[in-house]
Amino acid sequence: MGATACVMRRRVSWMGVWVCLLVVAPLATGERPAYPPNIIIIIASDLGYGDLGCYGQTKIRTPNIDKLAAEGIRFTRHYAGGPTNMLSQYVLLTGEHPGHTNIRDEVREPGAGVAEDHAGLNDADMMYNLRERGFACMACGVPMLMRTNARDASIVPSFSRTAVYYSTREARTYYPHDLQLNGQVIRINALEPQYIGRLPDDVDPNDPRSYARYKGDVYAPEWINGMALALIRVMHDQRFCLYYPMKLPSLPLAAPDAAIKEYEGKFPEKPYTGGAFAPQRTPHAAYAAMVTLMDENVGRIVAQVEDLGLTEKTIILFTSANGPMYDNLGGSDCEFFNSTGGLRGRKGSLYEGGIRVPLVIRWPGHIRAGMVCDKLSGFEDLRITLASRPKVDGPLKDDGHMITDGIDLFPILMGEKQEPRPWLYRETSGFGGQAALWMGQWKGIRTHLDFGLKPMQLYDLANDPGETHDLAQQRPDITAQMHTIMRQQHTPSADFPMRSLDEDSRNHE
Repeated sequence: MGATACVMRRRVSWMGVWVCLLVVAPLATGERPAYPPNIIIIIASDLGYGDLGCYGQTKIRTPNIDKLAAEGIRFTRHYAGGPTNMLSQYVLLTGEHPGHTNIRDEVREPGAGVAEDHAGLNDADMMYNLRERGFACMACGVPMLMRTNARDASIVPSFSRTAVYYSTREARTYYPHDLQLNGQVIRINALEPQYIGRLPDDVDPNDPRSYARYKGDVYAPEWINGMALALIRVMHDQRFCLYYPMKLPSLPLAAPDAAIKEYEGKFPEKPYTGGAFAPQRTPHAAYAAMVTLMDENVGRIVAQVEDLGLTEKTIILFTSANGPMYDNLGGSDCEFFNSTGGLRGRKGSLYEGGIRVPLVIRWPGHIRAGMVCDKLSGFEDLRITLASRPKVDGPLKDDGHMITDGIDLFPILMGEKQEPRPWLYRETSGFGGQAALWMGQWKGIRTHLDFGLKPMQLYDLANDPGETHDLAQQRPDITAQMHTIMRQQHTPSADFPMRSLDEDSRNHE
C-alpha cells in the first residue's frame, strides 16, 4: 500500500480521538429513575421478511437477531411505513400513515438522484417527543433526514449527535470517501472506489483481482457501528435514544473479503459483471455475508448495552424499512434465499413481499421471552408506543403534539390482551401509484393508479398469504367497505399527486 493508504489507516485508528473530541458532553448527575427506558431503534435496508433465521431463513446465519427474538417478542404481521426506505422512516418518526404524511415516495431532484429534504418532519416527530422527555437523541447510519446538499452541516435539530452518510446519494457505496460526524466531515477512505460500471471486457470475471477497483480500505457500516458503540458508551449515564437505520444489506453487493469467505463455495455462483451497481464475483456469498455482518453489528450493540449494565433499562427494536430488491438487480437473488418467505412482491410494491417486514423487540425483565404476536401492526405504531409514555405503568402522555395514526402496542409488549386493530392503510405515489388496506384477514390493493382508478384486488391472507387468488368478485361487500376507508384516509398532496385517488376523495367530500 502507498503512503496515502497508510495515512488512511492511521486516521481510522484515531476513531477514539474523534469520539472524545466530538461527542463528549456533560453527563447527568445523581441516580436516574428506572423509567422510561433507553430506546435503540435499528432499521435494516432492503431486508426481506424471510432473511432472518427466526423468520425461517436456512442459508444465512443471523444468531444475534435470532437471540433477540428468543429473548423478546417477534411480530409476524408487521408492516413498514411504505415499500421504500425514505417513506418508511417518515411514517415511523411522524406516526402518520402515508395517506397523511408530507412524504409519500422517495424525494427527487432533477439530475440529483434522491434528495434528503426533511420536509414533513417538524417539532411533532418522535425525536421531539423524546427530547422533551429528557432523552439524548442520536442518529447513526442513513437516517434520510439530512437537508438537501447537507455536506457541510445541517443536522435535523432533533438529533444532538450523528455518525452518518451525508445523503442517500453518498450511500450508493459501502466505501465512501467521507462520512459525517456531528456535522464534521470525516475522511475514511483516501480514494473513493468505483461504485458503478461494468467489468472491462479484457479482465477475467472469475479472478478476484478484477474487482480491486471497487473496494476501499474502510467499510462504512463497520465505521458507523464503531461510532454507535462509542455514542452509547459516552451517553450511557443519560437517558438516550439511538436511531440507527443501517445501509446493510441493500445494494450494491459489497462486503470485506473476510466476511465473504465464510460463505464462499457454499452456493452456486455466477459473477455479476456490473451495470447500475458495482460488479461482484460471488453475489450469493456477498449477500449472505452482508446479512451476517448486519447481524454482527446488532450483536455488538446488544453486547455494549449489556456490558454497561443497561440490559433491563433498554428497549432494543429491530426491523426493516421494506422488502428485498427484485431478482437480478445488481446481482441480487432473493428467490434463491427465499428472502420474502414466499410472499408476493419486492421492494417498491405494496404486495406483501414489498412491505411486510420483521419486527423484534427485546426488553428483559419487562417483555416476556419467546412471545410471538400475529396482530396487525405498522411503523406508525412505534412512535406512540415508544415516545409517549412517561413511565412503564403510567398513562400515555398527551403533550399536544401526539397526532398519530398509530395504536399503542405497549399492552402487547406486556403480554396483555388488546383489541384487534380495525385496519391499516398504505399508499405511495411511486411505482405507478398504489394503495392498500388490511382489515382482519382481508387485504385490498390497487396498483397502477397513475393510469386511473383501477379495480381493487382482494386477498384472504389467512388462507392465501401469497396473494394468488383475487376474491374481489366474490366479496363485493368487503371491497366496497375498503373503498370507503381508503377514500377517507387519502389526503391529496400537491407534492405527491395521485390523480385518480385525489379526484375520488374530492368527489366524495
